Amino acid sequence: KRQAAEEAAGVRAAKRGKGLASEVALARQDAPVKGNQHLGFAKALVHEMPYTMAALEAGVLSEYRATLIVRESACLSLEHRRQLD
Repeated sequence: KRQAAEEAAGVRAAKRGKGLASEVALARQDAPVKGNQHLGFAKALVHEMPYTMAALEAGVLSEYRATLIVRESACLSLEHRRQLD
């Protein structure tokens, strides 16, 4: 939604989404540098590990455990990561 809104507002492609990581960190009351980690974790869950994401949404997994799964599987290929999921 944010990208579409910025595009409609005429924001150049290079500037779209700028500051998002800092906003995420601020919303989570975390250090600004942690925002990128949170975004990377979210992208991995949404695009690469939908079953882990579903378990997190259902309350079967805690955020901490989901983070461990994403972090420890980061060294795997996308194919193997999806098999693990």
